Amino acid sequence: MPAVGLIGIQNTPSRFPSAVLHERNFVLAGVTKDSLGVALGSCTVRLFNAATHVAEQVTTSDASGNFSLTVDKTQRYYLVIYKVGSPDVTGASINTLAGL
Repeated sequence: MPAVGLIGIQNTPSRFPSAVLHERNFVLAGVTKDSLGVALGSCTVRLFNAATHVAEQVTTSDASGNFSLTVDKTQRYYLVIYKVGSPDVTGASINTLAGL
């Protein structure tokens, strides 16, 4: 059964007009791919706070597998990715993702 992988997760500053928000928030971006490294679009990407295990955000990767989420750089996170299909595919990241 193929698994979803996370390739190229990057932490980059978000572009907010407020200096306070700019200092605390970053964009966590990545690409969902299958076990062969092929981009897998339309995956549900859930962002969990690593300390509380509460889902804080959800998004869907685009047709090329790209996704991005705005995160508080002072927190740690993990991602759970799921795609309905035949077969369904799923994957998860490490639980130490953070903004830089």
